Amino acid sequence: MKTFSTLAITLLFCLATRAATQPAPDPSAPDPAVPPPTAYQIVNRDANSRVWQRDSYLKLPDGHIATQHHSFTEIAAALHYQDCPNDQFMRLI
Repeated sequence: MKTFSTLAITLLFCLATRAATQPAPDPSAPDPAVPPPTAYQIVNRDANSRVWQRDSYLKLPDGHIATQHHSFTEIAAALHYQDCPNDQFMRLI
């Protein structure tokens, strides 16, 4: 009986130390199913401003992936000029 008790305690001790030494998943590690964020790009421009935007992705608790849009507007005098034949704003160099 003493041998059985010693064996059971040794087995429980081995299982407990094995569980304690296994690394826990890192919550800050990126999820491989979530795409990386995109680079900033210009999505709108006029004579005195341009809008930069990028997208980042977030995995929701239900497993779906949500897109978050991040944008800012750059404002300056005479950033672009309007090209008459194409009616588009071109960057002023």
